Amino acid sequence: MGVKTQPPSSAYDEIRQYSLSSAPGEPFYRITVKAEAPGAPVPGQVSNFLHHASVGDRVRLRPPTGDFVVEKRSVRPVLIGGGIGITPLISMLLNAVKQAWDLEHLVFIHCCRDRSHHVMHDELRALSAQKGFQYYVAYEQGEGADHIGYLDTAILERWLPFEGRGDVYFCGPTPFMSGLNILLKRMGYGDDQLHYEIFGPRIRFSGAS
Repeated sequence: MGVKTQPPSSAYDEIRQYSLSSAPGEPFYRITVKAEAPGAPVPGQVSNFLHHASVGDRVRLRPPTGDFVVEKRSVRPVLIGGGIGITPLISMLLNAVKQAWDLEHLVFIHCCRDRSHHVMHDELRALSAQKGFQYYVAYEQGEGADHIGYLDTAILERWLPFEGRGDVYFCGPTPFMSGLNILLKRMGYGDDQLHYEIFGPRIRFSGAS
């Protein structure tokens, strides 16, 4: 979804693109926005403006577009998000819940820096306990996750014991996506089973070597 506004800190209109994090068909649109700290290299004019907005403040919106959607109901769907790349995957998960999928074999994995960068953890943990899907968390550092460090073949084989069956949807920073793509192909997933979206220019990953 495109969001256009003019924050007080900017002399110009600013346009940003955000993924929906609500299920399709709801009578509202929800986006989940990470506020970049004022001391960051890019201070995040729009994200901070949205975080401090109040009911009644106005922005201009462009209707949601894009083709990163669940293409078919999979017997063993896997959703993997890196950082704030989790947002479109939450929308997919909520749609699966809304459509009354059998969630016993659905796996949702979130990878992020540490607990302080973990968004929607409580919501996902509660939903997992209620609906029965598998929810795993990997932190680069710190404590409180199911795995500490980057994803590797060993941890993915433990969390995805399907021998390459099912469909995988993943989203996040380019290095995360590229490495994950290689790992999944080594596990036996084919190109037709891998579906992804990158925050940035559209590219296509190369082979598994």
